[in-house]
Amino acid sequence: MSQDVRHGVLVKYQYETRSNGVMNYVVTKGGKVMWQHPVKAGVVTINASSVEGGNLGDVCDLYPSEQKFVTQDVPYSWVSFTFKTCRVRPTHYKLGLASPPPPSSWHLHGSTDGINWIILKIHTNDPSLAICTEDDAVWSLTPVPAGAYRHFRILLQKEGSQASTSALSFSSFEVYGEVFKD
Repeated sequence: MSQDVRHGVLVKYQYETRSNGVMNYVVTKGGKVMWQHPVKAGVVTINASSVEGGNLGDVCDLYPSEQKFVTQDVPYSWVSFTFKTCRVRPTHYKLGLASPPPPSSWHLHGSTDGINWIILKIHTNDPSLAICTEDDAVWSLTPVPAGAYRHFRILLQKEGSQASTSALSFSSFEVYGEVFKD
């Protein structure tokens, strides 16, 4: 699952399992304690530009509910995740399959302060979530960003869903990479 590196712990993406990302690593203290919901455990906070349906907290659950989270149909809808006890130098990230329509044009952002955002990955007319045969899709971040971020944000572009709406819909989020504890 992870290996010690010079400055942090590397949490690698592994296709075979859902439970190997940074949220899982942080909430289980590297596999030393039982998993609990990251928001309830106080290690992650989640915010959204709006809520139309679903439970926002489900997007970081180990086994998300069948009901997907969706924002209102407002241009540049977003969902952000804040790691309260660590920073992450991401190598990959994963979004869970959304109820139709899934996103097709969005950005992944990172921030050290939750105010100033850096674009980590741009997706333009990306069909991955519409055609994936699994419950989720994973993207590598190449090149790997130089910084380590506490905050991550999915920002849907205007009319960036497969149905050309501005409602952001997905079921789960996870990030992989080097973890730096505070």
